Amino acid sequence: KTMVATGALTFETLDPFYTNGIEGGRIGSVWSEQMFYTAVGQPSEVSTILKDWTISEDGYTVDWELYDNIYDHEGNHITASDLVWFYNKYKENRAFANLESFEQTGEYTGRFKMVYAYYPSFLTRACMNIVAISQAEYEKNPDRFRYDPVGTGPYHCINFQSGATATFEQTY
Repeated sequence: KTMVATGALTFETLDPFYTNGIEGGRIGSVWSEQMFYTAVGQPSEVSTILKDWTISEDGYTVDWELYDNIYDHEGNHITASDLVWFYNKYKENRAFANLESFEQTGEYTGRFKMVYAYYPSFLTRACMNIVAISQAEYEKNPDRFRYDPVGTGPYHCINFQSGATATFEQTY
């Protein structure tokens, strides 16, 4: 029910836009759901937030549909615009080497284009850092996300010590 993550001195923040080192990237998937992940024993990617996705015949374009019942720990409704906002905000400071574009096509739908054609498990790598968080919640208090991020994942942070540890409690 409780998990403690330890990290190096580079483990300075939980904010997904400014995390340093591998610890920050791994921890992001604990407090907020990623678009895709590779599950043990599965032949290809799976998703807990996407209802469906299709890959174009040439393997470069993915059309996706988000479930319409995704909410964060504060009750904010997550829509396609939140994922597109996250992608664009992340790009301000970082790069998505495998994504060429990421756009909204409807309230719960979108499309992204990849630099390289799809192969099994590639979607996980291409969208690795895109997590489901509310744009409105982040913009209300971005500093909060440094130590107490509001996400959609199976855990929420109950204690964070920069450069040392983060303690998470399971959500239900």
